[in-house]
Amino acid sequence: MRIPFPAALALAQEAVAREVPPQPLHVGVQRAVYVTTSESDARAAAEEARWRKLVAPVAEQWARETPNGARVLEAFRAEIAAFEAKNKGK
Repeated sequence: MRIPFPAALALAQEAVAREVPPQPLHVGVQRAVYVTTSESDARAAAEEARWRKLVAPVAEQWARETPNGARVLEAFRAEIAAFEAKNKGK
């Protein structure tokens, strides 16, 4: 059974209105933490995170603007992950 969107939205809004929390909800965001005893390892991890953050928008734009770009990017990332898994610890 399919419910038209306006009806589904109305049902959702009614459910939310019935379930008002007794106090405001407090929401937090947890950042990733990298733990190591090596300063050089920590610097390398920080540099990799910085690099990934800078490259991500460029890769996403390329995927949007290139024919089949999303599929190609996904396949590339899968190959990289497979290579890294195979060569882990070498």
